[in-house]
Amino acid sequence: MLNTRPDPVRQSLRFAVRGRLREAVALAPDPQPRPAGAMDAADETAWAALRELGAPAFDAPPAADGLGLGLSASTAVGEELGRAALSGRYLAVAFAIDAAATGGAPASLLADLVAGEVAVTLTGFDRDSPPVRAKETGDGQLELTGRLTADAGAGTVLVPVELAGDRVAATMLDLSTVDSDTVHVDRVREPSGGVGLVTLAGTRCVESAVLCTWNRSLVPAGVLGRARIRQAAFLLGLSHGALVVGVRYATDRRQFGQPLRDFQSVAFRLAARYTEVEALRLAVARAAWLADTEQRYGRPAAEVLAQAAETAATTVQTVLQVCGVRGMTGELGVHRHYLRIRQEARRLGTPGMLWRELGLDRLRATPHRSE
Repeated sequence: MLNTRPDPVRQSLRFAVRGRLREAVALAPDPQPRPAGAMDAADETAWAALRELGAPAFDAPPAADGLGLGLSASTAVGEELGRAALSGRYLAVAFAIDAAATGGAPASLLADLVAGEVAVTLTGFDRDSPPVRAKETGDGQLELTGRLTADAGAGTVLVPVELAGDRVAATMLDLSTVDSDTVHVDRVREPSGGVGLVTLAGTRCVESAVLCTWNRSLVPAGVLGRARIRQAAFLLGLSHGALVVGVRYATDRRQFGQPLRDFQSVAFRLAARYTEVEALRLAVARAAWLADTEQRYGRPAAEVLAQAAETAATTVQTVLQVCGVRGMTGELGVHRHYLRIRQEARRLGTPGMLWRELGLDRLRATPHRSE
């Protein structure tokens, strides 16, 4: 049975991370909207603060000089990053650490990841099929072909690559060092800006760039399942942070001589969103607990990420409706949550993709009965 009592270690980490992130945001204010996925001064300062705290080592295995605190620790960090609407770079680094430790990557790479020396961006995990295919060349290298999207300023990316035998590999690529003749980047202008299309045309990489693999035909647990739980915690934080902005605005804003929150049409909608956010909090805690206690967590990981994406979308929509046009400007700050949710709600799979994956898995597990 899930233990719902607060974990003192997790609580201590949460308060430490929250305090440092508040300092980071205060030192580098960013009142204006910015492209989704783009790093700004607050994000960079927050990442430096997390490195000082040793956050990348929280969930890393002891064999890699990590603390081995489990998903309960890394989800606490992810939630606090979401509350402040900061970049999810930490989540990508934690994914890479998991993958490198599982797949036996070079010790030097794992040490750099745990120390926070390598900035990683996740891309290509939002599709049913991997966007890149690999072909073995026979000389210890892979030839990559495909097209993927990348956040603004992305250098090192972790991308799913399709291998033979229905296998998927988490592959790390440094776009600044690969052969420029086989890589083409097109910057695409869209409402949130900053996203580019990266075309790989026979790009070569060493086989050691493959950090780990998993079976495409199954609902993944392991590295990808753990990453999905962290991403759900990040979206939980984004939902909570946006809701706090909405409640604060509804409390301060007065109409007809009374706070906006006293009107039932506003209060009921905010209360409904609060209930959904707290239900998501329990679901994230349960999924993390299952993973930390080495129980089956592949399906719960996919379920909680789909739930988190849907909750984040409905929550920020309600808050923007309550705040009106001010919510679309830098005055209230909810625009940061909106842009993050727009990008992060599909980072590791859209809700439709996740529910479809779960449905197919259920059909495979259910014996067919003849009429």
